[in-house]
Amino acid sequence: MNYILLVSSILLISCVTISKKECSNTNWKVRGMIDRINGIESSNDSKYLRLCQDQGVTPDTGQYNIGLSSVDYSACSMLTVRAKGMVNMPFNFRECPGPVQGILLREYEEGKQLSMKELGKQLNYPAGDMFRAN
Repeated sequence: MNYILLVSSILLISCVTISKKECSNTNWKVRGMIDRINGIESSNDSKYLRLCQDQGVTPDTGQYNIGLSSVDYSACSMLTVRAKGMVNMPFNFRECPGPVQGILLREYEEGKQLSMKELGKQLNYPAGDMFRAN
């Protein structure tokens, strides 16, 4: 069953398309922020940018890179925020740029709903191993 879900997810992700209109209306600075909280480190790694280029839209990589560099990944990554929510650790959303605060708040609240065992599964750690010293 899990294998079927994994294959379905991969197929769905590979079929993601973005319309030319959506690309043309993109706020590239905000897009850079969103990509950064999801772990993207450079414009070369952005699938969104490539999909828009495929649509014939030239992304504003200058604004995109400003957005990308405005996020402190160590404080504002989706994974960090979710983990803090899981252990009820306070999180100061003001440390992160305004346009991504709502996304991170939802991730924090979702983290509160997860158990440590579930986080270990998401990170592919055997139960209990994620906090064991190497």
